[in-house]
Parts: sequence; structure tokens; C-alpha cells
Amino acid sequence: NHRYSTADYSKIDPLLGTNEEFADFCREAKAQGIRVILDGVFNHVGRGFFAFRDVQEKKWDSPYCGWFQNLNFGGEVFEGADVNASFASVHLDLHGATINEDMEIHVDLKFSGLVIYAPSDLLVKVTAGSTFGGVDDKRRVVVTDHTHTLYISGSCVFSGIEIK
Repeated sequence: NHRYSTADYSKIDPLLGTNEEFADFCREAKAQGIRVILDGVFNHVGRGFFAFRDVQEKKWDSPYCGWFQNLNFGGEVFEGADVNASFASVHLDLHGATINEDMEIHVDLKFSGLVIYAPSDLLVKVTAGSTFGGVDDKRRVVVTDHTHTLYISGSCVFSGIEIK
């Protein structure tokens, strides 16, 4: 197990003791000629992680939406978002969202992928600049009287956008 706090990466998992106890352990290990090597897997967080709490509170208005996959605020009104991601895969599920008007997703993607699960009656227009990437809309769009448009702006470098 990783044994660091997924709420605060600067703290040792409480199951192992305190940061002070860990520092004492490391000093004793060094005195015995033993090296302590730590690793970190920073692609997952705990419920207490500051960015996760911010997304829970602010939903699509959080600047950290792009840090998480499979966001779905079922029934929540979706009014757009900013998605900033580097070396990540971001998934936005809009199927359960309430869409009352045209909206924009502004992206800043570097070596990343953005997958948007969009209802078939939502038009998607992409004006985001792409360097070594592309956009693929795999849906069959059905235009109705209440069709709204999702605009995707920003930049994608070595990144792609897929609409499903």
C-alpha cells in the first residue's frame, strides 16, 4: 500500500504514525546504513483532498474539474467549464446534466485527452486550436427545437477531444 495521506501528500498515513515518528525512523535507518526510498502515485486522491472538496462544492465552476475523470453532476445545471490538464485523461459526462442554454468549455490540454459524453441533441462546435491532435464526434446528432450548442475553445497540444 502507498501509505501516504491521499488528502495531503505531505503527510504520512496516520496508520504508520506521525510525520515526526517517520522522521525519527528515517534517522535511525540512516544511522544503521539503511536507505529509505519513498514513492508516490499522484493520480488518485482521497475525499479530503483540497481540489476534490472544491469540485464537490463548486461543481463545474471549480478550476479543478479537469483534474478528475467521469464527472457527472446528475440533474445539475451545466453552464460550461474550464478544463486544464497535462498528461491526463479527463471525462465529462453531460448526459444527466440540465442544459438550459448555449455554453462553452474552455480547454488548455497538453499531452491529454478529453472525452465528453454528450446528449445527441447537443450541438458541439470546436474552435480550439490543435497541434498534433484532433477532434472526433462519434455521435449522431439529432437537432430539435430545444437544441443548444456547446462551444469548445482554447488549445490542445499533443491532445485530442472525443465526443461520445
